[in-house]
Amino acid sequence: MPSKSPVDIFYENLEKYIKDFEDYQNSKSKRGRKRKNKMYFTPVTEKAIIAYNDEKNQTKRNKIYSEHIHYPVWKLAQNIINRFKFPYMNGTTEDKQYEVIGFLLQKLGEDTLRSKSIETLEQIQEKNHLKILQIYL
Repeated sequence: MPSKSPVDIFYENLEKYIKDFEDYQNSKSKRGRKRKNKMYFTPVTEKAIIAYNDEKNQTKRNKIYSEHIHYPVWKLAQNIINRFKFPYMNGTTEDKQYEVIGFLLQKLGEDTLRSKSIETLEQIQEKNHLKILQIYL
């Protein structure tokens, strides 16, 4: 019997991942008003990225990317552009966003488990990458 692919294992455990994440969010006692859930990178997304990196079948990779990874990466790219503003770059915001997404997808397979300080360094690296692109455009 052939072993299951990482994406198949991810989809088998998806409901458990979502339930665990919701239980964790509900277990925190907070004071004040209830905040909206604006998290786009969740533990479910992290597990999807790990399954995406381990998968060899391109069809399954495309499926998990489109269903669980695309929106968080798109939102991260949008936040990077809005945070650092790049008014000196040619092109529309959408063009800049696609450039950032391409860069993030290159980095996606390198290391999926990162600390916040490394993520901050990567945002600086992305900003520098866009500055270099501006020089050549």
